[in-house]
Amino acid sequence: MTLSMSGAFRPQKKKSKRWLIAIISLLISLGYFFLMVLLPPIAMLSLPSIALDWLVGKTQEIFSDIAGGNQAVEILAQGWLDTVYPQFSGYEISKYPKLYLAESYSFYYYFINEENLITDSFTMSDYMEYFKSTASDTEIMNQLKYDHDFILYDESLASQLTTFSDALLNNALTQGGEVKGDGTVIGNTIAWALSVAADDSHGYCQTHRFGNPEYDCSSFVSYAYKMGGGISKLTIGNTTSMLRTMPIQGFVLLPYSKDKLQRGDIVIYDQTSYGSHTELYIGGNQTVGAHQNIHADGSTGITCDGSASDQRDISGNEISVVTFYDSGWQYILRYTGQSKFEVSQ
Repeated sequence: MTLSMSGAFRPQKKKSKRWLIAIISLLISLGYFFLMVLLPPIAMLSLPSIALDWLVGKTQEIFSDIAGGNQAVEILAQGWLDTVYPQFSGYEISKYPKLYLAESYSFYYYFINEENLITDSFTMSDYMEYFKSTASDTEIMNQLKYDHDFILYDESLASQLTTFSDALLNNALTQGGEVKGDGTVIGNTIAWALSVAADDSHGYCQTHRFGNPEYDCSSFVSYAYKMGGGISKLTIGNTTSMLRTMPIQGFVLLPYSKDKLQRGDIVIYDQTSYGSHTELYIGGNQTVGAHQNIHADGSTGITCDGSASDQRDISGNEISVVTFYDSGWQYILRYTGQSKFEVSQ
């Protein structure tokens, strides 16, 4: 009886093994399909979105000497977005500190030559190797030009590429008003500042200046570095007291010079004929800051009346990004992460 049952069931066990092998083969095939077909589009979703109208506007603003008509710019910008930009998927700023310079030059090259600089003989990996460096933009581009004679670059292009690079980074930091950041204190600080500037529920006021819901100039930049992770203990005084309190919280105090400005610097003028004011330099010849209160009737001031209409930015300009104006600034507060007081030349 036992032998008979054993004999009856042996073929069933072999059949079961065949089914198991078939299932394993199917799973392997599905896994391969996912990795080779589905994963690349999913990875591309990690790329920050770039709106065509934004890219066209920035091209005409920064590369005005070569931009030409709006229609021509739009065609080339769309071409770069469709065919070149997706190649940057998977590259992270933590591993490629000059990622956005790489994107900036890639766009410029495509715009000038109407073709991708990446080829079979000069691969994406070859190109991106240069942007692992923490050297200056000019040093990186000069080395790239020295190694490859098809690279178009000269000193007159340097500031344009850096400005465009900063614009691409700022676009990536805030997507849809959300704070994204890049994992660095300065990147996260600027991301928070840009997201508040884009949210008109926050306006300027010196009587409600602690994010309830307004800020004034000094509380805005102080909160930005607090939210960005640069300040552990937030002590908000005013523009004058920032010169004393910020250097003991990871900043170095420098005399102002536009040539020395770096992304993330706090610029200040204090007790001058203009009064006192501070803003956050975000690169690309732009600052973000809390400027002044603009009332419903168009008049301006530094206080608000507490009404619902006055406790928000009805103009969109009370806390906003503006073109940097090189006038009157006296000091730079630069984040280093080291708590010390130092005035350097």
